[in-house]
Amino acid sequence: MKKFTYLLIFISFFIQGCGLSGAYIYFGDNAFKEYRSLSKIGKHEEAAKAAKSAFERYKSSLTYDDKRYPTVYAKLAEATYIATNNPKKSIHWLEIGNSKIPENPAILSALGWYQFLKSKSEESIAESRKLFDSALDNYKTALLSDALDPKINAGLLKLYFYQIVQNNSFGNEERNENIHTQVKELFENVEEGSGESPYIMEVKGIYYFIQKDYNKAIEYLSKALENITETFDGKIVNLYLCRSYSETKRYDQAMVIANQYLELHPKDTEYIAELVIAFYLKGESSFAEMELEKINNITDQYHEFYYRLGVMFSKKNKVDKAEKYLLMAFRLSPKNGRYTMALGENYLLKGNRNAAKKFFEKSIKLAPVKSKLEKDAQHKLTEIN
Repeated sequence: MKKFTYLLIFISFFIQGCGLSGAYIYFGDNAFKEYRSLSKIGKHEEAAKAAKSAFERYKSSLTYDDKRYPTVYAKLAEATYIATNNPKKSIHWLEIGNSKIPENPAILSALGWYQFLKSKSEESIAESRKLFDSALDNYKTALLSDALDPKINAGLLKLYFYQIVQNNSFGNEERNENIHTQVKELFENVEEGSGESPYIMEVKGIYYFIQKDYNKAIEYLSKALENITETFDGKIVNLYLCRSYSETKRYDQAMVIANQYLELHPKDTEYIAELVIAFYLKGESSFAEMELEKINNITDQYHEFYYRLGVMFSKKNKVDKAEKYLLMAFRLSPKNGRYTMALGENYLLKGNRNAAKKFFEKSIKLAPVKSKLEKDAQHKLTEIN
C-alpha cells in the first residue's frame, strides 16, 4: 500500500510538471518535518535517521534536475550540518549550487551562514576574517535579489551582532558606530513588510539584549515565540530570553526555560551555563555546583562562560572562586584584554598588587590604541603606582 501511495505521488508530480526531482524534494521535506517533530520531543536517534533520510532524498533530486529547485542546495546544507556539525561540508553543497544557479538568494544566504559558522572555528585569524567577509558579501548580494526576506535580513543582522560583541569583548567599541548604523538601516528596511516575523522579532530581542535593555529584549523575544512557525528554531530565542530573565533578577523564570530545554537536550552546554548562573545569582550554590560539574564533564573550552562566572564571583567579593574561573577563561583565550583586565581587578580586590599590575600591563598591550580598555588599564596602573 505504501509503495502504491509513493507511485501515485510520483505520477502526480509528473502531471504537475515537477518531475522526479520535485517528487524527491517533496519526500525530503516530509522527512525533514519528521526530524523537527522528533527533535522537539527529545527523540534524537529517530530524528537523526529522519534527517539522514531527508538528505538522501534531497541528494537524489539532483540526479534528475540540478538547476530547477535552488532551495534544495540550502536544504542539503542544513541536513548535512545536522548530521556532521561541520559547516565546511555544508559549504561544499552550497558552492555546487552557486556554480549551477549563480546569485540565487536562498543559496547565497545559506552559504553566508555556514561561512560565518566556519569562521568562528577557524584557527587562522586571516582565514577567519576572509570567511567572515565572504559571508557578509554573500548576504548583501542575496538581499539585492530579495530585499525584504525576513530570514535573510535576520541572518545578516546576526553577523553584525557578532561583530559588535567581538568588538566589545576585545575593547574595540569605537568600531561599532558604523555597524550600529547598518543595523538600524536593516531594521528600517524590514519593519513594514516583515515586522511580525519571528526572525525579525528574534533579532530585535537580541539587539536590545546587546544594548543591555533587558526588558525590551524580553518583550521582543516573547513576541518571536508567539509568532513561531514550523521551520523556525526557537533555541536562540529561548537562550536570550533565559539570559534576559537572569539579568532582570527573575531567576525562577530563567530556570524554567533552561530546564524545559535541557529535558530534551541534556548535554547543551549553553543552557546548562545559564542554569548555573541563575542558581548562583539566586544563592542556590549547591544546585549551581551540580550543574557546573556537567559542563566540566562535557567541555573545557567554554571561555566566555568562565569569564561571566568569574566576574559574577568577583562582584560578590568571592575572589578565590573568581580567580579560578577568570584564569580558566584567560588560558583558553589569552589575547582577550577584557579577561586580563578582570583578572587585574580581582587581584586588586585580593590585595595582590603585583599580580594586578602584571595583568593590567597585559591589558594595555592587548587593548586597541586609545581605546577605553587601554585607558582603564592605564588608570588602574597609575593607582597602583
